[in-house]
Amino acid sequence: MKMFQLLFFTAALCVFSCGVSAERRIVSAGGSVTETLYALGVGDDIVAVDTSSSYPLPVHSLPKVGYYRQLSPEGVLSMRPTMLVGHNNAGPQATLDALRRAGLELTLVQAPQNIQGVLTAIRVLAERFGKEDEGKTLTVSIREQLKQVAKEGVDRLKVGLILTSGQRGLTAAGKNTMPDDIIGHAGGLNAFSTHDGYKAISPESLLLAQPNILLVPSHVAREGVEVLCDSELLTLWVKQNGCNLHVVDSIMFMGMSPRVGESVQALHHTLSTFSQEH
Repeated sequence: MKMFQLLFFTAALCVFSCGVSAERRIVSAGGSVTETLYALGVGDDIVAVDTSSSYPLPVHSLPKVGYYRQLSPEGVLSMRPTMLVGHNNAGPQATLDALRRAGLELTLVQAPQNIQGVLTAIRVLAERFGKEDEGKTLTVSIREQLKQVAKEGVDRLKVGLILTSGQRGLTAAGKNTMPDDIIGHAGGLNAFSTHDGYKAISPESLLLAQPNILLVPSHVAREGVEVLCDSELLTLWVKQNGCNLHVVDSIMFMGMSPRVGESVQALHHTLSTFSQEH
């Protein structure tokens, strides 16, 4: 098996260094990284993506190389790439080491925890691929969207974003998370700002936090909001508030999506609508 892997890596290295192809062939590992590359105009160079990449639509026709945290050298190298672009938490480390030994260039960007981190990631990728003008256009657009929301104002409602983990219970997004920053820019207050990062909470803690609006990422709500509301984890919440859950795009609210300005605008609209109806 080790001999096979050695031969595989050697053959792959020859593809990169023996003049077989001079074109840029990117494997993108991370949904928001993939989206950013497309937004910068680098999408035509992407030959494969990981399973978390679902936007824009062209990625659905590309080969998949597994989840970005669980990549295999064979899966990535079978795409004959010249580089891997992904989050800095892509892996495992053994795979990254094997890819480097095979001659593959790795560009790993810091996974952001806030909107400023998104802007930084856009700049880093834009500079790497010579797309500085496109990067500036993206960042200016995001900043303008944030300024527009700030001008409009809204009642300071309490908002919470939760994840469900089957039998393991509920997890809430606290401070120093992307949802926390989006909630703040949209004019809301994070109902779970008393803890840092993502933290497990009990159904009782959810009630005590008293969020006016409860957000659920789309990947958690795949089977529908009604299914979530029927779960034991949300029984107390539903009894008191009804099945009042708002589904949000997972990548837009939890990743480094260049659509983050749209996320803030959408949540701001939800807050405004809620205020008018209550």
